[in-house]
Amino acid sequence: MICIDTMVLIWGVQQKARSGQEEMVERTARYLRSLQNDNQTIMVPAPAAAEYLQWFDDNERQEQLAALERFFFVPSFDLPAAMVAAELSHKSEAWGFDERVDRQKVKTDVQIIAIAIAHRAELIVTNNIREFRAIAAGRIAVSEVPSVDEQQELF
Repeated sequence: MICIDTMVLIWGVQQKARSGQEEMVERTARYLRSLQNDNQTIMVPAPAAAEYLQWFDDNERQEQLAALERFFFVPSFDLPAAMVAAELSHKSEAWGFDERVDRQKVKTDVQIIAIAIAHRAELIVTNNIREFRAIAAGRIAVSEVPSVDEQQELF
């Protein structure tokens, strides 16, 4: 099972990118297609889903929610994940973040990582490599979106 973070979801599903990230849209779409072709379960933790859904109006939000439920495993922040989050947060002094880091964003990232660990994902794919690796402290692999080549049709 592969866990994806909010920005990966935006690139791959919404097909949108910030200036300078445009190449990530197709790269992420290829990666998500490869995971589907390999019958890999793709996890979107509920806090990442909330970050994603907040930008839609009410009608679009319902459509996007239905799509998330159809194509992804969306686990909640439950008691086992809360235990992992507590363990990760207990070691927050080792993260090395300065005071400019948004505390609410870090809390959400801790929840995303804790859910992935609690549900035994093998990898978290994110655009926040440094922060996620610091928080995860080696308990789960963290990667940027890998580059995947697609096989061209022969005939």
